[in-house]
Amino acid sequence: FVTGILIVSALMPAGAGQTAGSKRTVNIGEELRSITATEKGSASWRLTAWKNTLYMIKSNPLFGVGIGNWQFHYPLYARKGAVDKDFNEERQAKRAHNDYLQITAELGFPGIVLFLWFMGNIVYIGLRLMFIERNFLLAFMGIVGVTSLLSLMGHAIFDFPFDESLPPFFTAVVSAMVVYAYMNSSQKIEKKVSF
Repeated sequence: FVTGILIVSALMPAGAGQTAGSKRTVNIGEELRSITATEKGSASWRLTAWKNTLYMIKSNPLFGVGIGNWQFHYPLYARKGAVDKDFNEERQAKRAHNDYLQITAELGFPGIVLFLWFMGNIVYIGLRLMFIERNFLLAFMGIVGVTSLLSLMGHAIFDFPFDESLPPFFTAVVSAMVVYAYMNSSQKIEKKVSF
């Protein structure tokens, strides 16, 4: 069943979700070139902002600059690691476009360690359910949890999903689902994971 869903999803046409009136065509080669072009565009800006954010982290490694304060401290670092050509009085960045760097800059190393510890525990539990649990529904909850969280964590490398309202809520729901499956596991999975 799951394999069938994955195969159908992979074979689904790229524009299947578009409305009948939309005429957008996608040139995959052009899209890949624009994503990997680091000398201009959003990739260039992200690399610049990330370099500058590393200097912000270096200046405030233990406590960070405070939740939501990256945007207020970034002007001080906009030319530290690399010159942010897009930064001026009218146009100022509000986010680092990398949640891991932003969390570290705002909460320091203890904040990012706690975040990664939490996410890592949920992924670990989900993996254990996937490979050990014999109850299909509970194992499926593990699969959904792992794939959902890993997808979201991958997205967080290049964007800021955890700074929006829905992804943290989604993360909480998925985490609760994985913990529920873990607590109701029919197999005697070693419960060495600490909460």
